Amino acid sequence: MGKPPPKPRRLKKKEGDDSDSDVEDPKTNTSEGDEDDWRKYFEDEPAPPEAPKAKEPGVRLHQMNIHQSLHSLASHRAVFSRIWLALLPRLSSATDTEKLAVRVLHIMHRAILPHLTRPVLVMDWVSACVDFGGF
Repeated sequence: MGKPPPKPRRLKKKEGDDSDSDVEDPKTNTSEGDEDDWRKYFEDEPAPPEAPKAKEPGVRLHQMNIHQSLHSLASHRAVFSRIWLALLPRLSSATDTEKLAVRVLHIMHRAILPHLTRPVLVMDWVSACVDFGGF
């Protein structure tokens, strides 16, 4: 590793042969100036990696005006998270909403959790449902 691959072998010149000294090897059938030579890739020095571009700071959610927040996915996710985190404790407190809590538990993994900003916050409600045992 670290050294270039060996140069292609050239046929030795026979005595009395007036041909050019750069005789091609019949096995490879290529010359040194050929652009499609696979060995050229390993002989070239690798290009230095480009420096990653600095991410431009975006506008914070609480600093957005109404128009910006209407077109911002992050703003929609924040509102969605706040609504669900406010709704979940109310589902388990009333006895009438037991069926709704069961339905929420059934759809939570595919319809709610992927869209929350911090899905870990729902963990307490789910564990309370499991501890209750009625669901």
